[in-house]
Amino acid sequence: WHHAPQFASASVDPLDRLNAVLDQVYSQNGATLADVPSAFQTSDVHMSDVAGLGTVPRDVARVCELTWECAPHPYGPNQHPNDKGYALIAQAIMAALRRN
Repeated sequence: WHHAPQFASASVDPLDRLNAVLDQVYSQNGATLADVPSAFQTSDVHMSDVAGLGTVPRDVARVCELTWECAPHPYGPNQHPNDKGYALIAQAIMAALRRN
């Protein structure tokens, strides 16, 4: 767990690049990509104080808030969204559908 902040920081750029490629491929084929990364604030590395976590980057706090990653056993750690995360994903999908 003590390497998690470094891993989280190092993952922002590759994930941003992957999402840009996915957006380009989808757009070239007439599809709109739902902007889930923005909804999850995956690039927000500003530090914030979070109960139970201490001072962590905002994107890490959002992962803990919207997935089972920081949940205790038997639910976590698990990168899948929780109800709040799935609701946010659904909102991003609806926004993409409205743009079309």
